[in-house]
Amino acid sequence: MHPTELLYKLKKLDPDTPVSAAHVISLVEALIPLLDKQPTAQTRKHDAWEDLQLIDEQRLSELLGESVETLRKWRKIDKGPKAIKNPKSVRYCLADVREYIDAHRVQNTLQGKKVNQMRRFASGYSVTPLIIFGTKEVEFFESLELQDDPTGYKLIFSLDGFSLSEDTLAKLDDILGDRV
Repeated sequence: MHPTELLYKLKKLDPDTPVSAAHVISLVEALIPLLDKQPTAQTRKHDAWEDLQLIDEQRLSELLGESVETLRKWRKIDKGPKAIKNPKSVRYCLADVREYIDAHRVQNTLQGKKVNQMRRFASGYSVTPLIIFGTKEVEFFESLELQDDPTGYKLIFSLDGFSLSEDTLAKLDDILGDRV
């Protein structure tokens, strides 16, 4: 389920619903991508005229420290700042460049993985927290009806109906880096 759906269902729970530490931890980890948002270019104050200025590929290449060829590849795979295609050239709006930079700013590699998770959620990924009772895995909301004490939890990520474990996603992040 998408984190926003998870949050919606949580708000509908009876306030007296008993939860364990495993329940709380699984929820926090499932909702981190929604909670870990950073300010964007739109939330900062800039001169409106400056934001509308256009720069060319060479200037963007210098700003981002990437080659012009990399920028061209990014455009083909819908990555990087939004571009404006003119008949004879490509330009980039400074507001879009700021937004792109803000969206990719992290303080450490762990935060970078959280940003990647947030991007996945925005592009169709969902997460299901499972609560573990011994060897039995139970969906979060179903587990609230059980009287047993949970022994742990895990998160199942899925894309278009295919489930991916947290370990698999971590391996994909390591292999693909920012491309996921």
